[in-house]
Amino acid sequence: MKKKEEERSLERVSRAALEEQELRYHLVADAANDAIWDWDLVTNEIMWNEGLRTRFGYTSEEIISDASWWMERIHPEDSERVLEEVHECIEAGPDLWSGEYRFRRSDRSYAAVYDRGRVVRDATGKGVRMVGSMLDLTEKRMAEQELQLTRERLDFVLRSSGIGFWYCDLPFTTLEWDAQTKVHFHLPLNAEVTMDLFVSRLHPDDREATLEAVSKSVEEGVPYDVSYRTINPLDGSVKWIRAIGRKYEVPGGERFDGMTIDISEQKRAEEALKEIDRRKTEFLATLAHELRNPLAPLKTGVELIRRSSGGMERTVEMMERQLNHMVRLIDDLLDVSRISSGKITLRTEKVELRSVIDTAIDTSRSLLEGQKHTLTVSIPDTPIYVEGDQTRLSQILGNLLNNAAKYTPEGGSVTLKVEVDKGNVAISVIDSGIGIPRELQDHVFDMFTQVDKTLERAKGGLGIGLALVKRLVELHGGDISVQSEPGKGSTFKVVLPVVHQAAAVEEHNENTDVLSSPRKRVLIVDDNQDGAEALSMFVTLLGHDVRISHDGRDALDAAREFSPELVFLDIGLPGLDGFQVARAFRDDPKLQATYLVAVTGWGSADDKRKTREAGFDVHLTKPVDTEIVEQLLSEK
Repeated sequence: MKKKEEERSLERVSRAALEEQELRYHLVADAANDAIWDWDLVTNEIMWNEGLRTRFGYTSEEIISDASWWMERIHPEDSERVLEEVHECIEAGPDLWSGEYRFRRSDRSYAAVYDRGRVVRDATGKGVRMVGSMLDLTEKRMAEQELQLTRERLDFVLRSSGIGFWYCDLPFTTLEWDAQTKVHFHLPLNAEVTMDLFVSRLHPDDREATLEAVSKSVEEGVPYDVSYRTINPLDGSVKWIRAIGRKYEVPGGERFDGMTIDISEQKRAEEALKEIDRRKTEFLATLAHELRNPLAPLKTGVELIRRSSGGMERTVEMMERQLNHMVRLIDDLLDVSRISSGKITLRTEKVELRSVIDTAIDTSRSLLEGQKHTLTVSIPDTPIYVEGDQTRLSQILGNLLNNAAKYTPEGGSVTLKVEVDKGNVAISVIDSGIGIPRELQDHVFDMFTQVDKTLERAKGGLGIGLALVKRLVELHGGDISVQSEPGKGSTFKVVLPVVHQAAAVEEHNENTDVLSSPRKRVLIVDDNQDGAEALSMFVTLLGHDVRISHDGRDALDAAREFSPELVFLDIGLPGLDGFQVARAFRDDPKLQATYLVAVTGWGSADDKRKTREAGFDVHLTKPVDTEIVEQLLSEK
C-alpha cells in the first residue's frame, strides 16, 4: 500500500514537471519572433505558436491543425521540392532539415521564409514528431536588396565621378589600385602595380616632387596632396592627375591609402584662361597703339590748319582718312560688343550678291592697290539673291578682302570666287599670302587672335576682324571655314543660303490682280500700341485704309469684318501668337489669299524658316524700314 502511494506521488511529480516543461516551451514559443510548429507525424496535426499569427496575419479561426493546411500555402513552384525534402528527411534522415521557400500570407501575398526542423523518432527509429521554426525573410531580403541598391548607386557614382582608389601596406611593395586609377596611369586592368611601375609612368619633370611628397607624408604623417602628369609610353599622351591620401595606423602595421582624380580638363581650362588673358593684354596694348595712330596726324592737321592758309585740301584728305580709320576700329569694337550681348539687329532684305561684292571691293580697293595686288573676281552671270543685311554682308566680304591684302606680300594675287550648289552660294576669298600656322588654324576665328603680330600692327588691326566675320556669317544662317598651308596662301569660304523667290519681296507684276487698286485695306497687329500707332500713321500718310488690333483673337475678328488685303502681323502677341494667327488666315477660305507680312525682332535664318512654314509671305525684322513698307504697299 505504501509503495503504491509512493508510485502515485512520483507520477504526480513527474506529470507536474512535464506540464511545467510544456508550459515553458509554449511560453518561449509564443514569445519567439519565428512561427514555431510542432508536427505530430502519427496524427498529421501541426500546432503553431503566436508567430504564425503575428508574422503572417492569420487569425486563430483561419489556422487548421492538419498538415495539409501548411502544405497548401507553400508556393506552387516550391511545393513539390519542399515536400520531397521533408518526407525524405522523415523517412531516411538526417534528422535535421532546412530550406527556403515562399509561404502565403493571409492577404494572399507571399513571404520568403527560411524553415528548419528536427525529427523525433521512437525506439524503432520511426519518425513520430517533427519540431521546427519558420523565419520570415522579407525584412532581411529587403535589407539585402536595399544594401545591394546602395552598393550599385555608390559604384555608379564612383564610376561616373572618375575617381580612382589606391591602397598599399607599408613599406611599399605591391600597390593595390582599382580600375579607374589604372586608367589614370594608362595601365591595363590586369596590370600588377609596383612602386617602380608607378614611378615609370610619372612625367620626368614631376617625379622628384611627387616622390618627395610621398616620403614626407609617410615620415611626418602629413596629408598627401599632389598634382602630376602621367605618360602613356605607347603614344606619349599625357593626363593630369591629382592624388590625395595619407598614412594610417592599422592593427599590425601601417597603410598608405588614397584616391586619384583626372584633372586634365581643369588644366586645359586653366591654360585656355591664361591664353585668353594674354590675348586680352595684347589686345589692349594694340588698341591703345591703334587709337593713338590716327590721333597724332589729326592733331598735326589741326595745327596745320591753324597756322597755314595753304595745303588745306591735302590736310583735310589726310584727316578724313585717319578719322575713317578710327571710326572703323570703333565700329568693329561696337559690333563685337553688340553681337556678344545679342543686341545687333540685321536689316534683312532680298539682296543681289553682285552689289554686295562691288561694295566690298570698293571698301578694300585702296589697300589692294596700295599693295599692288592683282584682284580676280569670278561670279556667275545669272543674278544670285541672298536674304540678309546688305551693309553687313559687304562688311563680311570687305573684312576678308582686307585680311587677304594684309597677309599677302606686295604684288600678290587675291581671288574672289562665287559658286552656287544645292541651294547654297559659296563665296571664297583666296590669297597667295603667308598662310596660317597649323597651330593657329583652329583658333583663327577666336577673339584677339593675330597670325603675325608685327604685320598686324604695321597694317593696323586689333585681331578681331575674323571673329566679327564669323559671328556676322552665323547671324545670316551661314557658315565660314578656312584652309591654309604656311607659305602657300589661305582660302576663306563663306556659305550662305540662296533666297527662294517665293520667300522674298517679288518685283512688281503689272498683270497681277492682287491689290490692283492704289488704295489698300491694311491691318496692323501689334501689342505695342505706340509701335502700331506709328506704323498706322505712316501707312495712312501713304493713302491707305488702316485698322489696328493688339492681340491675335481681335486680329482674326477684325480681318473677317474688314477683309484686309495686306496684314503687318507681329509674332509675339498675347493670346494667339503671330504663328497661330497666320495659320488661321491660311485655313480660312475668305482670308487665305491675304498677303501676310511677319514683323518681329528675330531675324535669324531659322526664324525666317518658321515664318515661311506658318504661311507668311514676307519676314521683316524690327525696326522696320519705312522704304520697305512703302515698297510692299506699292507692289502688292
